[in-house]
Amino acid sequence: MRSMILVTLLIGIGALLATPAAAQTARNCAMGEIGVGLADDSTAFISNPAGLPGITTFGQSISPWPSRVAAVASVDADWDRFGAWYTARDRDQTTGWGAGYWRHDFGALEIDSLGAGFGMVIGDSGLSAGVNLVNENQDPGAGLADLTATFFDLGVMYRRDDLLANHWRVGAVVRDLSDESGVGPWFDVGASVTMPTGLIVGLDVLDVTDEIGTVVNIGAEMPIPLTDLLVRAGAVDGDPTVGFGYRRDNWEFSASYRNLDAGDETAIGLTGCF
Repeated sequence: MRSMILVTLLIGIGALLATPAAAQTARNCAMGEIGVGLADDSTAFISNPAGLPGITTFGQSISPWPSRVAAVASVDADWDRFGAWYTARDRDQTTGWGAGYWRHDFGALEIDSLGAGFGMVIGDSGLSAGVNLVNENQDPGAGLADLTATFFDLGVMYRRDDLLANHWRVGAVVRDLSDESGVGPWFDVGASVTMPTGLIVGLDVLDVTDEIGTVVNIGAEMPIPLTDLLVRAGAVDGDPTVGFGYRRDNWEFSASYRNLDAGDETAIGLTGCF
């Protein structure tokens, strides 16, 4: 029994450390799970809450505050996954907020997560900061007691446009400030550039101090001219990811495929802006 509990705890810690990767839209998954240096969509409050004031929307905004809603589900994977998120910002891009729920089933281990975040711009410096809270409940099965933890992250981001109208973002996040996992805190950093053509290229380095294991993720998104299609590709620590999006008016259907060491996943998602 003691060894079973130890194994469960080790699995649980690994799952807790994977929280940002678990809370990914199909778009994020296709783009190599980048987010620390991008954080511009429905899961920004998780990947880097400092990005919330600068979330992007498409279509015609009908709300007093531009908003995004998104849902994702795995359709063919070595695990079961579902998530739904909401983010919004004010029209002046000075504050932003978000919340969501996501669930992962790894065999007998079931993890339910509920989180929220807030971000705001700091003066006219181009800097923003944000915080989030994520509560996780793990059911390890086998008659063992549930494990519950509440994570607290702090993020910062710097945004600016260069002379060629490229939009740059550089971000950093301190994960698990309260050391719920017993191995925190750890640090993620990232950067991205959005070009006038709509092409996005980004790079994240997760756990830069190698507390658990450093991971390098890269990703890109490119709109196909004269169509409603976007193609996406990337790599999670060298493992390939691909996908696409079909965008019409205020809605986008997305699909992604990840060929990871932990297993393969095909996922579909739907995003709406209003």
